[in-house]
Amino acid sequence: MSILKREITMSNFGVKKNKRLISLLNKEEGFALVVTVLIMVLLTVMGLGILVVSDIESKIGANFRSHTQALYIAESGVERVISYFNNPASFTDVTGTYNGYTVSSMTDAQSFFAKRRLQGIVPSFFNIYGLSQFEDTDNNGVIDSPPHDYTNPVLKYNRDTSSAQEDFLESITPDASDQCYIYELMVFAPPPTVGAVATVRVTAKVRNALRTVEQILMPGPILAFTSGLASGAGASWDGCSLLVHWGEVKIQGTSAFMLGSINQIPIRTAAIDVDESPYGGANNEDHWLRAFVNGIYTSPDYIPYLLQTKYANPPLNDGEQNVNQYPNPHTNLFSNQAVTIDVWNYAVAKRTAQRYGTYYTTDGSGNLYLDGKGSPLQFNAIIDGRSCGIMFVDTIDQLPPEADGSNLATIYFDGNYYTSGIFYIAANFSTAGLGEGGTTNVLAPPILQSRGSINQDTNTLSVSDTSGMKVGDILLIGKQTGSAWDVEEFRITNVVDAQTLTVAATTDRVPNPPGTSPAYASHINHNFIITTTTDELTRQLIPGFKYNFFGALYCAGQVNMAGGPRFFGTVTAERGYAAEGNPEVWYDWNFSKGDLTQYGVPTVVKGAWREIY
Repeated sequence: MSILKREITMSNFGVKKNKRLISLLNKEEGFALVVTVLIMVLLTVMGLGILVVSDIESKIGANFRSHTQALYIAESGVERVISYFNNPASFTDVTGTYNGYTVSSMTDAQSFFAKRRLQGIVPSFFNIYGLSQFEDTDNNGVIDSPPHDYTNPVLKYNRDTSSAQEDFLESITPDASDQCYIYELMVFAPPPTVGAVATVRVTAKVRNALRTVEQILMPGPILAFTSGLASGAGASWDGCSLLVHWGEVKIQGTSAFMLGSINQIPIRTAAIDVDESPYGGANNEDHWLRAFVNGIYTSPDYIPYLLQTKYANPPLNDGEQNVNQYPNPHTNLFSNQAVTIDVWNYAVAKRTAQRYGTYYTTDGSGNLYLDGKGSPLQFNAIIDGRSCGIMFVDTIDQLPPEADGSNLATIYFDGNYYTSGIFYIAANFSTAGLGEGGTTNVLAPPILQSRGSINQDTNTLSVSDTSGMKVGDILLIGKQTGSAWDVEEFRITNVVDAQTLTVAATTDRVPNPPGTSPAYASHINHNFIITTTTDELTRQLIPGFKYNFFGALYCAGQVNMAGGPRFFGTVTAERGYAAEGNPEVWYDWNFSKGDLTQYGVPTVVKGAWREIY
């Protein structure tokens, strides 16, 4: 009995224990549920956080991309404006809002970006007072009032102004979407005291991102040439004519010598055909040729009369015969002049070539080495048939040319070769036996022909039409079939109205005979031409022009031309020029504008940059 009771008791204890265990397990199951729920809530919160963070990061990334794209688009607008300065003809819009300028035609719009001032006779963005054409628009030496500050741009485009301006701004970035565009583009006068050309500000918008950048534009390297042939020392033509066309000859040395007749120097006339025909015989003629000599010009024809070969111009005084003046002076010979030539700075030209072109060192034998390294090269081999851009050939020791020329090698250009480019040769340069070379189309200098009744007793001209004529343009007046004595030259000082000009005699005009009064000769109903620096439409195309050299040759040593090379562009010889055979130089009038962009020399370059907002 007791045993049975104890078993029952033990059984009851097991049941109670299992109940407590079951109860305890039931309690742990609830805890796990709570933990599970909490974990799920935590994971949900974390997931939502990750989604929020991801969305924020996505928006930040998209915003960053938009701002970056806006910056690039704004900078592309700056680059486009720079391209207009370097090539004004590429600017073809007339819808901009101008301040201080009258723009009524495409020509006016393009001239906005062109050099419109003169420093001496070299085109410039700055006037004689050193002020930019954008801060002194009336060219009176005083900064415009009110100044063209950042609230008053000289040129402005804004998308909200008109649909035409919107179309122009969109044309700058044609591949961008409707949400990516230039919102505003402005050109300002430059900041004071920095010698800059202008300031460009561009605002671009990409979706909701706006970026505005500002770039100061500085003048590019000034490498202008104002003459077809220039010599920093003497010059001589051994048995050949002075074959320079379409421009001036400047000889800074004490004398120039021609072994032949003085008639081998062409005369200027007011009416001849403009072509590439060589000079010949006694009827040599050219619209633009003038020869200036620092000392005297001699020829064997006049050896017994050397005193008479000094062509003083103009005469000393009315009524006074200068014993050193030849009785019938040649219209294109101006002796005893204060001649200056366009001198390139060695260091500036070297830096320009190293940055924008190619640079060669040389040895005593005239071999060239690209960047001073590698195998020796020959000049003819690296230039034949090529457009070389800007090329600089250094001295033997890579130092500025010595006064005695001891560190100058000699570069030879001979054989059937041709090339184009801007060449600074810190060496002597010699040509011989050049063949026909290449052919291309060229443009003669501008020439505006007209006819009218000219009252030349005063400085006022009555002409049939003054359209296309500008202050500073040169008038060449003379009979169509007249002699050298009938040609005079004047500079326009004012365009009074549609039929009236005022002029002033240039320092190199053909002098009247001593004792002549009044100072101006009478040219009633004579032809005249205007050699202008503005009217591009009057330039005559010469197709199939043959050349061996196309561009600018600046030689720090001597230039010796033999055979019959044809140079189109300009030639400068710092230490003297000598010719034999029939070398010809045709002046490229584009150089008179200081425009070398086709050769890789920029008109403007970037200065300081900043982001506004």
